[in-house]
Order: sequence, then structure tokens, then C-alpha cells
Amino acid sequence: MAKTKKQKYKMHPVVHHVHRVHRISMAGLVLSTLIALVLPLFTNRNVSADQVQNRFIQMSDSASSGGPIPSGIGSGTNVTYTFSFGISNNPAYSPNMKSYIVDFCAEDPIIADTCTAPTGLDLTAATPISGNTAGWTITSTGSQVKATNAIGLPGNTQITLELGGITNPSTAGTFFARIYTYADTTWGGYVSPTNIGTNVDYGGVAMSTTNAISVTAAVMEHLTFCISGAPIGADCSGLSPANLTIGHGFPLIVDGSQVDSTNAYMQTSTNAKNGVIIRMENLNSCGGLSSNGGVSCPIPAAGNLPVAFSPGTARFGMNVAPSIGGIGSILPQAPYDQSVANKYAMDTTAGTGVTSTYGSQIANGGAVDNVENILTFAASASNVTPANTYSATFVMVATSTF
Repeated sequence: MAKTKKQKYKMHPVVHHVHRVHRISMAGLVLSTLIALVLPLFTNRNVSADQVQNRFIQMSDSASSGGPIPSGIGSGTNVTYTFSFGISNNPAYSPNMKSYIVDFCAEDPIIADTCTAPTGLDLTAATPISGNTAGWTITSTGSQVKATNAIGLPGNTQITLELGGITNPSTAGTFFARIYTYADTTWGGYVSPTNIGTNVDYGGVAMSTTNAISVTAAVMEHLTFCISGAPIGADCSGLSPANLTIGHGFPLIVDGSQVDSTNAYMQTSTNAKNGVIIRMENLNSCGGLSSNGGVSCPIPAAGNLPVAFSPGTARFGMNVAPSIGGIGSILPQAPYDQSVANKYAMDTTAGTGVTSTYGSQIANGGAVDNVENILTFAASASNVTPANTYSATFVMVATSTF
């Protein structure tokens, strides 16, 4: 239902009071805006000056300088500023804008007002990178950029300049840039930020430096490595003892009629930056299968070269299959990387073999997660291999380099 004229102006006294305060506040805003607009007109020498449009200064790093970060993003050093502003179509250019100045001030963006250089700001080492640089002579001092070009640019042109190598103010907070453009190559007789000469256009830009946000996330080093007599679940779950028996028939035996083999399984997970190395140690000093604790090995180690086993020849060895599953790869290393060719090795080289202090390297890889390799142990006997029970005990060692 439409309100009557009487209803329209009837309101609670408190509400009326709030509205009056609101109107007073708005009046104050309008007044301050008028002052900001009027002051440049009265303090600027060129009363016909226009404001540059679409003006901004973009900073590649807004951190204040002199903070805890010494270099790079967040340090406030070696910062790139991109200046951009639109030249008006003021006929005073006659016909082109041929020079401009950008002053940086701590106080405000008001043209010809008091201007103190922001503490720590340094453009001395600033160098042009891109934008309107061809034909322009560009010089920079501690808090000022000056550019001149005998040909210049016409009105209604957007000018852009990218400068690198700037050091931001050393305190966090707002600072300002004042832009003045001129029709001649001598900056209209500019003397200082409070005596800017006869400019054509002008404009102010507000900028701000902040304290850098520092985020730290600690990731602990980890290595998970396990061996099992059966396929392994994720994160080394479902392990079974790797008590392996090689042979055929019932009961299981090894003889001269065939080559027998059995499998063990290993799984590796690590976030090591420089990868992981897996080594194998045989506790039998003779390196093969022994019945007397490693003193002698009637079923000898295959050696440091991959060998294709054949029935009737006594040998013992192992190979490693390429990794499966998970993320990343664990790669078999020579001479154990012969699973496809059905060859085996058991390196007993002094110092680097399975009987050395650190064992023989069988595989390596980078950062991996839940990666599984199959280890195949094989044995064959000759017709004169003494009847006995032969065994070997192995230790697998995974070493990550972080």
C-alpha cells in the first residue's frame, strides 16, 4: 500500500536523529572531497591542467625493505614498479607530451604540497625494462623518476613504464606518487615537488608496503622399508616372515635336475630429496649356501656377473624385478637387474659385495611411496653336491639421503 504524504515524513525521533547524523557525516565527506579537489587547482601553477586518467603503479613486491627476508620476494629489494597513466587531450601539449616526472612522497598525493621522500625508498639503481622506453631518456634518483622525449606522445595515449631494481620504503604503510606531465622537454621549469613548474596534466597514486607473511611448514624425513615372504599391503601392512625354502617336489629338494627359485618382496617409501639406496648383505662369509655357518659353500655364489643358471651346476644367486605400484620407481642395479633374462648374480667382490661391511647395492630410486619389488632367489645343485641342508641369512639395508 502506498504511503500517504503524512506517513512518508513521520518517523521515530531516534531514527530522525540517526538520519540527521548521517547527513552531517555525508556533508563532511563532500567537504573533504571538495578540499582535495580544490587544493591542487589553487596550488598548481597551471590552472588549465587536467588529471591523468587510468593511473596506477603496480609493485612486484609490497614488502617493506630491511625486514627478515634478505633477498627475493618478501625482501622489498630489487622490486619492479610498473607506472601507467593516460595522457589527456589537452591542447596545451601542442601537440605532444614530451616529459613527465613522478615524485614519491610520504605525506599525500596533493600536487605541490610538502613532500618528504619515504624512508628507505631508493630508485637510484632503477633501470627501464619495458613499456614506453624507445626514444625516452629516463633518469631515476632516490625518490623520483624523470623522463623526456623530443618527439613525445600525443594526447589520449596510455603511457607505461616498467622499472626494475627499486628498493621499497623500509617502514610498512602508505606512501604516495605524484605524476606531472609537460609539453616541453625541460619539465616546464620544474624546481622541486613544491614548485613543479608549468605542467599540463597531473595525478596522484596511493601505494602501500606491508610486512611479509612468512609461512613455515615442517615436513619430517621419513623412510619405511620392509621385507616379506608374500606380497605386501600399503604402508608395509600384512607382512609375513621371509623364511624362504627353495626346491621342488615333496618334501622340497634341490638337485641336478632343474633350477629352483622362490620370491621375497620388499616395499619402500621415503621422501628423501636425494633418493634411497638398497643394499643386501649375506651373513655367510663364503657368499653362497652353506651348511656350516658360512665357512664353506658347496652351493657357491653366482658371482658379480649375471648368469643364466642351468641344471646340474651348483649355483646360488638373486635378481630384482622392476618396481610395481605406488608412486615413483625403485630401479634394480647391475648385476641383479636380470629378471627378464632369467639370470642371477651374487656379488662377492671384496669391499662392495654381499660379504662386505655395507653389502652389495641391489637397487636405488628417488622419493617413492609404497613401491614394491620382487626379489627372486634361485639355486641349482650338481650331481655331486653333498646331501645336506644349506642355508643363508640376508640383511637388507635401505639408506635415504635427505
